[in-house]
Amino acid sequence: MERPSSTPGERPVRQRTADVPSFVNSYHEEHATALISQGIEDARRQGLGLSASTARIIAAALHKGHGTHMEHFAATGDLNPDGVLSELDQIRSLGLEHVPWVVALWDFLERIEGADPDLIETEHVEPAPMVFAQADDPDIGPRPGGAWLHTDVPAAELREQMEQLLTEHAPYSDRIVVTASVGFHGIDIPEDASAADVITYADGIRRYGEAYAVFARLVGYPVGPAAFSLRYENTYDTITEFMADHTEGLTAAVEAAGKVATQAREDTVDEHEERLRREWLVLDGHQGRVHVFTRKFGLPEREDDL
Repeated sequence: MERPSSTPGERPVRQRTADVPSFVNSYHEEHATALISQGIEDARRQGLGLSASTARIIAAALHKGHGTHMEHFAATGDLNPDGVLSELDQIRSLGLEHVPWVVALWDFLERIEGADPDLIETEHVEPAPMVFAQADDPDIGPRPGGAWLHTDVPAAELREQMEQLLTEHAPYSDRIVVTASVGFHGIDIPEDASAADVITYADGIRRYGEAYAVFARLVGYPVGPAAFSLRYENTYDTITEFMADHTEGLTAAVEAAGKVATQAREDTVDEHEERLRREWLVLDGHQGRVHVFTRKFGLPEREDDL
């Protein structure tokens, strides 16, 4: 067999297996190709669907980075089928819907009851909060490896797990960085977040869900439970529902103003809406929900309740 050509002093260019999609993560290719091919062949021969283990290997090869649903499925085995279908649909839209790996994973997901590539936009359910931690090398950045860490533990235990990762990479690394996260409703966990900060974020998510997330994203740092609950008023399915719940005195005022003039009635409504804006902070959530907070106490300071 003719060797791949290369410039003297350079490593030969590794040729890709013919059935490996060109966009596959190269890190996984050598280890994944044979297993995936065998898994697809076994499924075809037995007349059964793709096994979960082979599906995870395909997801590991195709995912677009840490924090995606595919990557989370590959790393942990926890599957949000609608999330993975949505990400896989983006790959299919590039004209790659007939690539064997894509077809096999798509068929695997469609066998799961209720899976729908559009459902992620309307019915998304967040997994439990987890962070992906890696040892950071001053010269090359995050080192290969790392681990998904659960956050339903005391901060001291999470800190111990991070320190263990650091020990495994000594003396090349001097700190642990958070390079990905899932289950935080869109909160961007800083890479230098401490174990205490991660636990505070996760605890807020477990207690209040999306309401905590939208507030924490606005503030820009983890908010403790007392500081949050002091400001949180309620969550409403729609802004209309919120307005209807805060109409005290408005009806009588509008009726009184209407006896004077139409413009006076409109001004009364405008004044009421302006008063609501002054008193309440209304943040948009998923599917039209709104999360409402009192402005009485202002935004919390960084050290409040931490």
